[in-house]
Amino acid sequence: MSGDKDHALLAELNTKTYANQAKWFLNTLWGERFADDEKAREQIWTFCHNMIKLDKVKGAKGCGLSEIVAHIFLEKNSDSQTWTEFRDKMREIGFEHKLVSLLNFLIFNFKLDFRKLVNTVSGLDEDADLKIQEAQDKMDEAQEKLDACVAAEAEAAAAADKAAKALKEQQEAEAEVKAGLEAIEAEESKKAKLMAKLKARSEDDNLGVVKKGKAFQEYKKLEGEDPLPLREAKIKQGAKVRKMKRATKACKKAEKKAVEAREAAEKAVEEARKALSEAEDFLAEVKASCAGGTNDGVLWWMDRELTEARKYLPKGKAAALAKKIKKAKGKLAKKGKGKKGKTTTAAQSGALMMEIGGGAKNVELKHTETRGEGVSEAVKAAFVADAKGEPVEEEE
Repeated sequence: MSGDKDHALLAELNTKTYANQAKWFLNTLWGERFADDEKAREQIWTFCHNMIKLDKVKGAKGCGLSEIVAHIFLEKNSDSQTWTEFRDKMREIGFEHKLVSLLNFLIFNFKLDFRKLVNTVSGLDEDADLKIQEAQDKMDEAQEKLDACVAAEAEAAAAADKAAKALKEQQEAEAEVKAGLEAIEAEESKKAKLMAKLKARSEDDNLGVVKKGKAFQEYKKLEGEDPLPLREAKIKQGAKVRKMKRATKACKKAEKKAVEAREAAEKAVEEARKALSEAEDFLAEVKASCAGGTNDGVLWWMDRELTEARKYLPKGKAAALAKKIKKAKGKLAKKGKGKKGKTTTAAQSGALMMEIGGGAKNVELKHTETRGEGVSEAVKAAFVADAKGEPVEEEE
């Protein structure tokens, strides 16, 4: 009967999440193994999070790994133990399992008597239990704020990427318009020189009447129409102007979204920072009031979680934040796969990650506008006529 009860207790503990299994284990063996050994505590933290990383199905909400994945976990986390030895140990204690829990591994790794372990009192007195639950609630709220902060930072980075891309496209379109204007001006200059030459011939008394008349007719014909190269340049310029108008509008729209996303991210960062501070303050109070009880393992774990969470706040560890944002941006990219305007160069992403990691600075992007300075009035008029009345396409 006792054996059945012990197995039932272990089976029940194995249904807890990885983190709760770790906290229970720390609490149970705190005085014996962990109270004065920071390295040992960190080892349990590492085992737990390595198992979470390998659980591709449930992640932190999981409670055990499949046999194949557990085999991989054992190879990476136990230098001297083999999968065969682990399986034999589980059979020896008479525990049938579909999933390998963190507790299964810890019992095996530390060669513990599972019966003694599951029957060790690891409870909390009622008052301490309520206080720690309240502290956990505040930590959960802080974690939600932190997750929202990371997501908002990723949105801001993606929006800044898009704004940078839109700015580049606008600048390229503007450069094309400028080049088109220069081409028109060159053709007009060429036309003006030819007209001046023809007019001079038509008024040259040293030439015969026929030659003067021919020059005059060519002059009048050229005066009334544009030569083919100039006509083509003006037609192409109209398309370039329309492209620039679309690019300018898209750039302004992207800039606005980037600014809004950055403001939202900054607000999310402040909310996360505030929530973490409140959780830290409250946990400090709980630790002071519950010190020396049977809950030191849980309290240490909660404190360790807050320390880890702090790393992902901007102005903390830039590399850790960049890694989290990159992961969040990857999810955003998958959602938007197949839509226009979703590509970003590696250089742009890298620069923006440095911007965010270095303190969430604003990225100021300004569009410019071609004005046609130094161009003849005739060309300006043609430029305006080509551009006027053209529809502006909405960016998708």
